[in-house]
Amino acid sequence: MDTKTLLKHIGGQAAIARECRISESAVSQWVDDDSIPDARFMYLQLAHPGPHWEAYAARHGQDTKNSAHVAVVRGAPEPTVTEPGV
Repeated sequence: MDTKTLLKHIGGQAAIARECRISESAVSQWVDDDSIPDARFMYLQLAHPGPHWEAYAARHGQDTKNSAHVAVVRGAPEPTVTEPGV
C-alpha cells in the first residue's frame, strides 16, 4: 500500500494534517516521497489501528510489531505504556 492510499484509508491528507498539527503541504510531501516520517508513523499507527498498517509496512520496510503500544483505560489517571511481548 502506498502512502497516498494509506492516508485516504485513515481519513485523508487534510484530516491527518489537522490531527498532526502540521500543514497540508507537509503531508503532501509524504505522498510525493511515498514515506511517512518515523515519529508520525508511530503516532498514526497508534491513533488509527488496523490491518492497513501491515500492508503499508510490508512495502516500506517499517516494523509494526515492535512499536510501543499505548493502552488507555477509562478511569485510569494516566495512560499505561507497554512494550509488546512484556
